[in-house]
Amino acid sequence: MAVPGATAALTAQDRAPLPGSPTAGEWRGRTEDLPLERAAEAHRRIESGATTGKLVLEVAAPRPAP
Repeated sequence: MAVPGATAALTAQDRAPLPGSPTAGEWRGRTEDLPLERAAEAHRRIESGATTGKLVLEVAAPRPAP
């Protein structure tokens, strides 16, 4: 929503993390890694709302070029 005559510019202070909140690299939430073959299961679990935290699908590393 635009407000006539108003401007918005974020400063470094505006982008700083809130006191007591995790900063980059400090995530302490719950995650569960699943192989890519279980992607359908991961989607069902997320859509059911029964999961807490994050589900991470693991993808195999690309093969090096010959």
